[in-house]
Amino acid sequence: MAKPRVVVLCGAGLSAEVGLPTMARWSQCVQQHPGIKERDRRDLQAIHIECNAILGQVGATAANLEHLASTLEMLRLCRPAFEFQECVEHRTPSQGLRLLRSTICQIYSPDPTDLRHNAGNMIHALVDRASDLHIITTNYDLNIELGAAHLGYAIDVSSEIDRARATLRNKEEADIFSMYSAPSRGRPASRPSPIGLSKLHGSVNWFTLPDGLLVADALKLCHSDDRQSYFRLLSMNEGLVDPTSTCIVAPSITKGDHFLVVGSQWKSAAEAIRAADQLWIIGYSFPASDAFMRYFMATSLRRNTTLGRLVVIDPCASEIVERTAGLFGPPVFAGEIESYPVSWTRLHPYFGSICQGDYKPTASNQLIRQLQDENQGKRILAGRHQTDDLPFDHDIGRNSRARDSRRR
Repeated sequence: MAKPRVVVLCGAGLSAEVGLPTMARWSQCVQQHPGIKERDRRDLQAIHIECNAILGQVGATAANLEHLASTLEMLRLCRPAFEFQECVEHRTPSQGLRLLRSTICQIYSPDPTDLRHNAGNMIHALVDRASDLHIITTNYDLNIELGAAHLGYAIDVSSEIDRARATLRNKEEADIFSMYSAPSRGRPASRPSPIGLSKLHGSVNWFTLPDGLLVADALKLCHSDDRQSYFRLLSMNEGLVDPTSTCIVAPSITKGDHFLVVGSQWKSAAEAIRAADQLWIIGYSFPASDAFMRYFMATSLRRNTTLGRLVVIDPCASEIVERTAGLFGPPVFAGEIESYPVSWTRLHPYFGSICQGDYKPTASNQLIRQLQDENQGKRILAGRHQTDDLPFDHDIGRNSRARDSRRR
């Protein structure tokens, strides 16, 4: 059987499983993160209160990062002279957005001395089963890059990002490697071609400087007392770059002023989707507020004649399938959507079998029963309990449109 071309679309749910915050937990993380200065914390709180008051006029709130960023972006475009009167340093919408980007950089940047928590398990489970693996992510963190680096897999990024790598300036230093082409550390190289990566919203290690873009990609190979090798991240947390210059697109409705910089990421993602045999959606919920992503997916899938599998892995998989019924319907995709209402960390040992179409769990599976109870409990607490709407069916993984239409 020929190996398929697999594209994985990842959202916040991918990184949440390894301890990084979702947009809904943004405010809580701002208050608790030790790296954020107290004056910045106070300004962010003042901005949040003012944006809440603005959205309150239309019955909404700035409860999460997306709503806060969208309000600031709209103020920047329509009322650039607007002032946050309770702020000490960041009084204008543009200053507020710079503070927001700086805070995002600090919260989502990894601990340079502890790079173990990453998406390596997901990559390892898929990499040998696909002829081409391309990962598309809306996340800012380095979860995927560090996972590939620890496994010794090279990453193919756009030429713009490749030219801006900081490691190109440090060629003479020993034991310094790029996270995009890290050595296998004694293991034989198991993948001849790099893993494709498109970061649609930028990255915490990309910075816009006066002389152009800088990508902080340097990893230093270190050795512990017991002769175990490990990587330490350089450049980002050592005062070499200013977090306010981070090249990230805040999750706003307009995609912000750095969108042109990350344009090449959207192009490479569209090319991968157009040629995909399988499309996996892991931890991305297609929120109703992100109409831009729907238009992007629709245009990218146009004239894809090879898409034969569509896999959704998320605790809310059934809701995602319903939400995207129009997007992934015929003629784009005429098959059955395979949905797995479970976090990817609990299912990744079976990714290879799912990729080959060999994994078909049933409701008698002990894990399935446990997850069924957990998800049903969450629905009851959220006030969405229906006795006939369990998140797991006996034919889990074969989530047909006919069955979903009965639920609607």
